[in-house]
Amino acid sequence: MKRHLTLQARLKLPMARRCITMVSNHHATLPLLDKSLRYFILTSTPHGKQIAIAMTLRGYEHAISPPRYQLENLDIMSIIDTCDVFVLETTTLVLSTLEHGCRSTVNYEQACQQDADISFLWYAASQAKTCILLSTGVVTAWVKDCEIVDAALAVHPPAKDEGDSSKGHMITAIVDVLTGEYGTRLAQLR
Repeated sequence: MKRHLTLQARLKLPMARRCITMVSNHHATLPLLDKSLRYFILTSTPHGKQIAIAMTLRGYEHAISPPRYQLENLDIMSIIDTCDVFVLETTTLVLSTLEHGCRSTVNYEQACQQDADISFLWYAASQAKTCILLSTGVVTAWVKDCEIVDAALAVHPPAKDEGDSSKGHMITAIVDVLTGEYGTRLAQLR
């Protein structure tokens, strides 16, 4: 029994890596090779802080992810102004809002009214920041051609929740792909 658990533990990181798909990578944005750039990861989950810590441990000097609930909209915009790369973790609901903004004439104000975090993606793009979308929901083909997203990763965690250990492996896998320590396939979406 113990040998089975050890084998399962060794397989968690490779399994987590297979759960990540690169949806778009305009201008070879990924991997993020410049460790001196300022990275701002915005998410409403603890993932952002965990990603920022993992990047810092790998030598990225300025990777931050302050708790979303502690930030006002102006605080977020101020941090975006000072960063070089903006990473937004989203869900399926957010992506549907963004899809409408990319495919139709929905303007900035309408997108902001539908979802506040999308407004930050639009804002970062308008400030010529590199924008990376990290989706924990369903990503469809439109993201590939969306002009405000420089790179997009779809993360599909294993269906069975295996606790904190499995989540830690997923964070490691995400950072591996972001930093180029592990390559992933570019999705062929239609």
